[in-house]
Amino acid sequence: MPDPRLDSAYAALDAADDAVRELHEGCCQPLRSPRMETLAGTLRVARDRLEALADADSATAVRDALEDAGAQLGFLQVACCAPDRTPLYTETLDNLAKIQRVVSRIYRLEH
Repeated sequence: MPDPRLDSAYAALDAADDAVRELHEGCCQPLRSPRMETLAGTLRVARDRLEALADADSATAVRDALEDAGAQLGFLQVACCAPDRTPLYTETLDNLAKIQRVVSRIYRLEH
């Protein structure tokens, strides 16, 4: 049974997944699609690690996946030519940060 203290982390991850799906579907350049697919895969890794969360070491693994996703998302945002998509990128980065804060607080990870 999932730890109820992580409910907000799961909600933020669900929102991030939805936003990345929306970004991917609206991508104007097919060459970016593989990067969007990689980002979606990294979010799946983060979810798998969140579901296996048991201690500070596994919490660090969650944080590592979130940081990787954030870096990928940042690259895509910089490379995106559509300013109207900026709110989706911002919202997704905010959600990744929410997950990281929840996990770090529960498992007392250093910043």
